[in-house]
Amino acid sequence: MSDPWVAVIAALGGSAVTGTAVVAASLLSTRNQWRREHLRLRHSDEDRWYPELKASYVAFASSMYETMNKTFQFMDEHPGEMPCDRGYEPTERPSLELESMRLFSSDDLYDAGVDYLGAFNAWAFSSGNLDQVRRCEKRFVSQARTELRIDRSPVAPKPAS
Repeated sequence: MSDPWVAVIAALGGSAVTGTAVVAASLLSTRNQWRREHLRLRHSDEDRWYPELKASYVAFASSMYETMNKTFQFMDEHPGEMPCDRGYEPTERPSLELESMRLFSSDDLYDAGVDYLGAFNAWAFSSGNLDQVRRCEKRFVSQARTELRIDRSPVAPKPAS
């Protein structure tokens, strides 16, 4: 081969290698930008729904505490009777709050709420175990703390030295 053809082939080969490198770099850059934007949008969605999730969690938890208190009061006033014996249906509000929480929570948090409400019903309307209600309550609260990104329990004040 003559020298001019070697120069042409070398120039074309160099252009092909350079062009391939530019395309590869562009693809990597675009992919990284897409990932960053995807993460930003995902966090934006989580932040947008956070207040509703928190409000629905608080509504369900407070309705459960209120229902438990009313059930304890009923049992004190009517020893030996089950709440359903007198038509007392304490779980209507928690059931509604649980369904509204389903809109914003994960399946794990919703399932923990269902278990909590189910354990309460078993205790209040049959021969269920109050310890099981407490275990389900702890699981629900733990799952909610995880989902609400609350990473610690309330800290008790330090004793005075």
